[in-house]
Amino acid sequence: MVKSPSFYLDRTRRRGKSRLPGMQPGDNQALGSGAKKGYTDSGFVFINARRLTAGRTPGHGDFTLETARFDDDRLLASEPRTFGGPTIGSEERFQVEFLVNDPRGVICYEAFAAGSTVNWAFWHDEVHVITGGTAQVTYTLPPNHRRTVTKRFTAGDAYLIPNGTRARFAVTEDGPYLHVCVIMPRFEYTKDERADTYE
Repeated sequence: MVKSPSFYLDRTRRRGKSRLPGMQPGDNQALGSGAKKGYTDSGFVFINARRLTAGRTPGHGDFTLETARFDDDRLLASEPRTFGGPTIGSEERFQVEFLVNDPRGVICYEAFAAGSTVNWAFWHDEVHVITGGTAQVTYTLPPNHRRTVTKRFTAGDAYLIPNGTRARFAVTEDGPYLHVCVIMPRFEYTKDERADTYE
Protein backbone atom coordinates (compact mmCIF):
# COMPACT_ATOMS: atom_id res chain seq x y z
CA MET A 1 0.00 0.00 0.00
CA VAL A 2 1.30 3.45 -0.86
CA LYS A 3 1.98 5.52 2.22
CA SER A 4 0.01 8.70 2.63
CA PRO A 5 2.05 11.91 2.70
CA SER A 6 2.88 13.24 6.12
CA PHE A 7 1.97 16.86 6.67
CA TYR A 8 0.66 19.16 9.32
CA LEU A 9 -1.92 21.86 9.55
CA ASP A 10 -1.63 24.35 12.35
CA ARG A 11 -3.20 27.56 13.46
CA THR A 12 -1.74 29.60 16.27
CA ARG A 13 -2.98 32.88 17.63
CA ARG A 14 -1.75 35.49 20.06
CA ARG A 15 -4.59 37.53 21.52
CA GLY A 16 -4.42 41.27 22.00
CA LYS A 17 -2.85 43.84 19.71
CA SER A 18 0.82 42.90 19.96
CA ARG A 19 2.67 42.57 16.65
CA LEU A 20 6.22 41.84 15.66
CA PRO A 21 8.41 44.94 15.17
CA GLY A 22 7.74 46.72 11.91
CA MET A 23 4.46 44.94 11.16
CA GLN A 24 1.26 46.92 10.74
CA PRO A 25 -2.41 45.83 10.83
CA GLY A 26 -3.29 44.02 7.62
CA ASP A 27 0.34 43.35 6.63
CA ASN A 28 1.13 39.90 5.21
CA GLN A 29 4.49 38.27 4.72
CA ALA A 30 4.92 35.31 2.37
CA LEU A 31 6.47 32.24 4.01
CA GLY A 32 6.88 30.14 0.86
CA SER A 33 4.74 27.33 -0.60
CA GLY A 34 1.70 29.57 -0.50
CA ALA A 35 1.71 29.91 3.29
CA LYS A 36 1.29 33.34 4.83
CA LYS A 37 1.45 34.88 8.23
CA GLY A 38 -0.92 37.78 8.69
CA TYR A 39 -1.18 40.49 11.29
CA THR A 40 -4.55 42.00 12.13
CA ASP A 41 -5.93 44.29 14.81
CA SER A 42 -6.76 41.19 16.88
CA GLY A 43 -3.14 40.03 16.94
CA PHE A 44 -1.02 37.41 15.20
CA VAL A 45 -2.52 34.62 13.09
CA PHE A 46 -0.36 32.01 11.40
CA ILE A 47 -1.63 29.29 9.07
CA ASN A 48 0.77 26.93 7.35
CA ALA A 49 0.94 23.46 5.76
CA ARG A 50 4.09 21.51 4.85
CA ARG A 51 5.78 18.11 5.21
CA LEU A 52 7.16 17.22 8.63
CA THR A 53 8.20 14.63 11.14
CA ALA A 54 6.02 13.69 14.09
CA GLY A 55 6.19 15.53 17.39
CA ARG A 56 5.40 18.77 19.16
CA THR A 57 7.52 21.79 18.32
CA PRO A 58 7.79 24.66 20.77
CA GLY A 59 6.88 28.02 19.28
CA HIS A 60 7.74 31.59 20.22
CA GLY A 61 6.31 32.79 23.52
CA ASP A 62 2.92 31.19 24.06
CA PHE A 63 2.79 29.54 20.61
CA THR A 64 2.99 25.79 20.11
CA LEU A 65 2.98 23.83 16.87
CA GLU A 66 0.93 20.62 16.96
CA THR A 67 2.06 17.98 14.45
CA ALA A 68 0.76 14.63 13.23
CA ARG A 69 1.94 11.68 11.14
CA PHE A 70 -0.55 9.63 9.13
CA ASP A 71 0.24 5.89 9.08
CA ASP A 72 -2.10 3.71 7.01
CA ASP A 73 -0.86 0.42 8.50
CA ARG A 74 -1.29 1.61 12.09
CA LEU A 75 -4.78 2.97 11.41
CA LEU A 76 -5.95 -0.19 9.63
CA ALA A 77 -4.56 -2.39 12.44
CA SER A 78 -6.52 -0.47 15.10
CA GLU A 79 -9.80 -1.64 16.59
CA PRO A 80 -12.92 -0.06 15.04
CA ARG A 81 -14.78 2.30 17.36
CA THR A 82 -18.54 2.48 17.77
CA PHE A 83 -20.33 5.84 17.74
CA GLY A 84 -23.94 6.87 18.12
CA GLY A 85 -25.42 7.32 14.65
CA PRO A 86 -27.39 10.25 13.23
CA THR A 87 -30.79 8.66 13.86
CA ILE A 88 -32.20 7.57 17.23
CA GLY A 89 -30.87 4.18 18.28
CA SER A 90 -28.46 3.81 15.34
CA GLU A 91 -24.73 3.13 15.57
CA GLU A 92 -21.81 3.65 13.20
CA ARG A 93 -18.54 1.76 13.40
CA PHE A 94 -15.19 2.69 11.82
CA GLN A 95 -11.48 3.07 12.57
CA VAL A 96 -10.21 6.45 13.75
CA GLU A 97 -7.08 7.93 15.31
CA PHE A 98 -7.21 11.33 17.02
CA LEU A 99 -3.74 12.64 16.25
CA VAL A 100 -4.12 16.26 17.40
CA ASN A 101 -6.70 17.27 20.01
CA ASP A 102 -6.16 20.91 20.88
CA PRO A 103 -8.62 23.75 21.58
CA ARG A 104 -7.39 25.38 18.35
CA GLY A 105 -8.25 22.33 16.26
CA VAL A 106 -8.55 18.56 15.85
CA ILE A 107 -6.77 16.40 13.27
CA CYS A 108 -7.81 12.78 12.98
CA TYR A 109 -7.29 9.95 10.50
CA GLU A 110 -10.29 7.75 9.65
CA ALA A 111 -10.91 4.56 7.69
CA PHE A 112 -14.36 3.45 6.55
CA ALA A 113 -14.22 -0.27 5.68
CA ALA A 114 -14.42 -1.45 2.08
CA GLY A 115 -18.02 -2.13 1.12
CA SER A 116 -19.41 -0.36 4.19
CA THR A 117 -21.90 2.50 4.43
CA VAL A 118 -21.43 5.16 7.10
CA ASN A 119 -24.14 7.69 7.90
CA TRP A 120 -23.19 10.87 9.74
CA ALA A 121 -24.62 14.23 10.83
CA PHE A 122 -22.09 17.04 11.17
CA TRP A 123 -22.53 19.60 13.97
CA HIS A 124 -19.45 21.64 12.99
CA ASP A 125 -17.57 22.59 9.82
CA GLU A 126 -15.13 19.83 8.85
CA VAL A 127 -12.54 19.32 6.11
CA HIS A 128 -11.80 15.88 4.61
CA VAL A 129 -8.66 15.12 2.58
CA ILE A 130 -8.92 11.71 0.89
CA THR A 131 -5.72 9.63 0.93
CA GLY A 132 -7.05 6.25 -0.24
CA GLY A 133 -10.13 4.42 -1.49
CA THR A 134 -13.32 5.65 -3.15
CA ALA A 135 -16.79 6.47 -1.85
CA GLN A 136 -20.09 7.68 -3.22
CA VAL A 137 -21.08 10.48 -0.85
CA THR A 138 -24.75 11.44 -0.72
CA TYR A 139 -25.60 14.52 1.32
CA THR A 140 -28.17 17.17 2.12
CA LEU A 141 -27.42 20.67 3.38
CA PRO A 142 -29.07 22.86 6.01
CA PRO A 143 -31.31 24.54 6.71
CA ASN A 144 -34.06 22.55 4.94
CA HIS A 145 -32.23 19.47 3.54
CA ARG A 146 -34.53 19.48 0.52
CA ARG A 147 -31.98 18.73 -2.21
CA THR A 148 -30.07 15.43 -2.28
CA VAL A 149 -26.67 15.45 -3.98
CA THR A 150 -24.40 12.46 -4.73
CA LYS A 151 -20.73 12.82 -5.64
CA ARG A 152 -17.84 10.37 -6.02
CA PHE A 153 -14.63 11.07 -4.12
CA THR A 154 -11.29 9.28 -4.33
CA ALA A 155 -7.63 9.73 -3.31
CA GLY A 156 -6.47 13.27 -3.97
CA ASP A 157 -9.89 14.87 -3.42
CA ALA A 158 -10.76 17.25 -0.59
CA TYR A 159 -13.98 18.91 0.52
CA LEU A 160 -15.34 21.24 3.19
CA ILE A 161 -18.46 19.93 4.96
CA PRO A 162 -20.68 22.72 6.34
CA ASN A 163 -22.10 22.59 9.85
CA GLY A 164 -25.50 20.86 9.78
CA THR A 165 -24.77 18.55 6.82
CA ARG A 166 -26.23 15.03 6.77
CA ALA A 167 -24.15 12.58 4.74
CA ARG A 168 -23.96 8.93 3.69
CA PHE A 169 -20.60 7.47 2.66
CA ALA A 170 -20.97 4.32 0.51
CA VAL A 171 -17.48 2.84 0.17
CA THR A 172 -16.56 0.75 -2.86
CA GLU A 173 -15.41 -2.85 -2.44
CA ASP A 174 -11.84 -2.29 -3.66
CA GLY A 175 -10.45 -0.84 -0.41
CA PRO A 176 -11.08 1.26 2.69
CA TYR A 177 -11.93 4.95 2.43
CA LEU A 178 -8.99 6.68 4.13
CA HIS A 179 -9.32 10.35 4.94
CA VAL A 180 -7.83 13.06 7.12
CA CYS A 181 -10.37 15.11 9.09
CA VAL A 182 -9.66 18.66 10.26
CA ILE A 183 -11.96 20.63 12.59
CA MET A 184 -10.97 24.20 13.59
CA PRO A 185 -11.52 25.24 16.28
CA ARG A 186 -12.19 22.09 18.31
CA PHE A 187 -15.87 21.43 18.93
CA GLU A 188 -16.38 21.73 22.68
CA TYR A 189 -18.83 19.47 24.50
CA THR A 190 -20.45 20.39 27.79
CA LYS A 191 -20.00 17.99 30.71
CA ASP A 192 -23.51 16.62 30.13
CA GLU A 193 -22.86 16.11 26.40
CA ARG A 194 -19.73 14.10 27.18
CA ALA A 195 -21.61 11.77 29.55
CA ASP A 196 -22.76 8.37 28.31
CA THR A 197 -25.97 8.67 30.33
CA TYR A 198 -28.21 11.67 30.64
CA GLU A 199 -31.80 12.56 31.45
